[in-house]
Amino acid sequence: MKHRTAGLLLTFLALSAGFTGVAGQGLTARVAPLATAMRWSPETGLENASFFGGAATLGFGRYVSLQSSYRTAAGFATSFGDSGYSGTDNSLDASIFATDVQLRLGSGRIAPVLLGGGGIVHLQPDGRESVRQIMANYGAGVD
Repeated sequence: MKHRTAGLLLTFLALSAGFTGVAGQGLTARVAPLATAMRWSPETGLENASFFGGAATLGFGRYVSLQSSYRTAAGFATSFGDSGYSGTDNSLDASIFATDVQLRLGSGRIAPVLLGGGGIVHLQPDGRESVRQIMANYGAGVD
């Protein structure tokens, strides 16, 4: 698990050195590293975690784009083992595949964005069956 996390970190740093982009006739395409923080409801038994991965974005003009992403978090904390449920550990691996619509709120080189979309969360607890759930997400950032 540590080698996987180290590999993801090195990939993230290598990609952040130079974003890849293509443009033509009002369409743009980009590939870039991605880092997100996931906040879970206390009832889930999951601790908040940071996810790292990459995203591919297809822009339709200056203000609207569609982004697909893959993110993963290895070995983040849970409270499953504290519940007395047999065969569980206090950590799990998780991955997210999502597609979002981004709305750019300005026309400058750097501008705030709003995003919303959905995807699938894949949870892999140690010693238990993996679980896949549909998710909805929203957020804001800078592009």
